Amino acid sequence: MTRLFAVLALVAILTAACGSDETSSGETTTSHSETATTAVDETTTSSAGASKTDDDATTTTDAEGSTTTAAVNATVAVDVIDAGSEPRQVLTLDFKPGKREMTVVSSSSVSQFMDGTPVQQQTTPTQTVRAVQEVTEVNDGVASGIQDIQEILLDGKELEGEVKAKADEYMAQVSELTITPDGKQTPASPPATSTSTPSINIEGDTVTIFPEEPVGVGATWEVTSTLSVQGIVLDQTISNTITKIEGNLVTIESVSEASLPKGTELPAQDGSGATGIVEELTQHAETTMVYDLSWPWPIEQTSSSEDRRFIQVVQNGQTGVIGLEQKRTAELTSKPA
Repeated sequence: MTRLFAVLALVAILTAACGSDETSSGETTTSHSETATTAVDETTTSSAGASKTDDDATTTTDAEGSTTTAAVNATVAVDVIDAGSEPRQVLTLDFKPGKREMTVVSSSSVSQFMDGTPVQQQTTPTQTVRAVQEVTEVNDGVASGIQDIQEILLDGKELEGEVKAKADEYMAQVSELTITPDGKQTPASPPATSTSTPSINIEGDTVTIFPEEPVGVGATWEVTSTLSVQGIVLDQTISNTITKIEGNLVTIESVSEASLPKGTELPAQDGSGATGIVEELTQHAETTMVYDLSWPWPIEQTSSSEDRRFIQVVQNGQTGVIGLEQKRTAELTSKPA
C-alpha cells in the first residue's frame, strides 16, 4: 500500500502548495529550507517504498516531472519473541482470485520549525481514497495482484485545479504486485512516487510478514529491516502481536519504528548546492489490522503515526536547522467488489 499512502501525502502537499506561502510569523519560507526538505523526502520515501524487496530500484518524480532511479538493497529478519498460546498454527496466506473495494480515510497535522522555532502549523483536510484491490491469478501459492485508485476526496469534495491534475496523473498508474504466502510483497511495476511525500510511510504501508513457526493468540514477533538507498542506511523494526484468531480472520497489533542515525549526510540535490546532516529523523506508528488469510492485504485497519525530522542544512554559506513534525491517523475498510 505504499502507493496509496503516497497519494494521500501527495494530495496533502499539493493542497498546502496551492495555499499561502506565509509562515505564522509573516515571514516567507526560505529557499534552502524547501530544497533540504525535498532531499530528505526523496531519501525516506525511497527507503520505505522498497521495504518489501531484497533488491529493487525505486523511481522518484519531482515537481517538474524529471525522474531519478536509485538502487535499493534491503535485508529482512523475522524473530519470534513469544509463540503465544495453544492451539498454534503456521500463518500462511492461501490466496484465491477475487476483488475488493477499499476505502481509506485519513487526516494529519504538520508543524514546521526553523532553528527550533515554530514557523508554521497546518492541519490537512480529511482525505478519502477509494481503490480496487484485485488478485488476478495464483501460481504455486504466489498471488499476482493490482491496486487501482479510483477516487480521491478532500473533506468529501472532489479535487480541483493543480491538485486534481497531479492526482489524476498518479491514479492513472495501476500498481502491480506479487505476494508470497508468507506475506512478502514485491512490486512488479512500481509507479513513480513524488519526492514531496512528507513521511516515511511505514503506517499501513507493508503487508505483514508472518513467521515460519506455528503461533497462537498472544504471539509476538519482530520484523527488522536494514535498507540501503544511495549509500544511506535506514533502520526499521516492526513488532507484531496476535490479539485474536477467529477461523480465517487474524487480528494483529503492530508497532513500527524507523530512523536514520544522527549525523547521516544526505545527498545534495542536483543544482541546489544544499547539503544536509540528520539531527533527528524518526517515525513511530501503531496499527491494528484484521487479515483474512485468503487475501493479501488487511481487510480492516486503523493506524496512527508521528514523524519527526530535523535536518542541519548548509547552502550558499548559510547554516540552519529545519524541522518537521507530522501526526497522522488513518482508517481502512474494505468489502467484496
